[in-house]
Amino acid sequence: MITPKMLKPIALNFIFTKLDRNVGVINYIYDKQGRIRTSALHLQENRRARMTIVYIGLILLQAAVIIFFLRQSKKRSAKHDTMVTALDEHTYSGHRSIALQVTPAQLKLTIPASETLVYGVIMDWDMGDMVTTLAAYITGAASICFSTGGIVTGGGKSPVVGEAAVEFVLAAQEYIERVMPVNITDLPAKGCVRFYFLTNNGIFGAQEQTTRFEDGSSPWLQLFALGSVVVNEIKIVA
Repeated sequence: MITPKMLKPIALNFIFTKLDRNVGVINYIYDKQGRIRTSALHLQENRRARMTIVYIGLILLQAAVIIFFLRQSKKRSAKHDTMVTALDEHTYSGHRSIALQVTPAQLKLTIPASETLVYGVIMDWDMGDMVTTLAAYITGAASICFSTGGIVTGGGKSPVVGEAAVEFVLAAQEYIERVMPVNITDLPAKGCVRFYFLTNNGIFGAQEQTTRFEDGSSPWLQLFALGSVVVNEIKIVA
């Protein structure tokens, strides 16, 4: 289950950005007091170049990540180490439900009411024989659980996992215009991945077919690749 320790930020200062059509890039600064404040900056050419390089790298990375996880999903053992607790279906549903209900206050965040900011992402991945659910938050806290049983928590205690989780959530902000407000947070359809964005203005969701990640045609490719990296890093440190 998600505990207060899991929600403790691993980093006291970081900046994430959002593209504003009128101003340019707005930096959202998460400070030591848990407040989020903003400062407007103009777009810089070096940032564009850097983002282009990152995007190309992610495209190359995602192919290897997708193939790896699709193969591993069929071979996953029922054995887990001491960080993994056996779950039944009811407990899986309970853990997932709690992950979806995490609030900015629990994360000790103060978000301006005038902005819609993503502070957490739940990624449900239908892998054929089970659903893998990743929960990641802007503080670096992260966990994964499986519908067939098993949960790996405490991922945010690892700097590597924390950085990957933060990058995943920050990237979700760029997709905010692609999601729709939702009142029901169902699991994905067969052969699909569903994203739920936790924001200060409610939960937003979207779904994509796994085959579109495999052939590289999905506009959600970058976000899925980053989520896959978080899942892999959590499994490594578990």
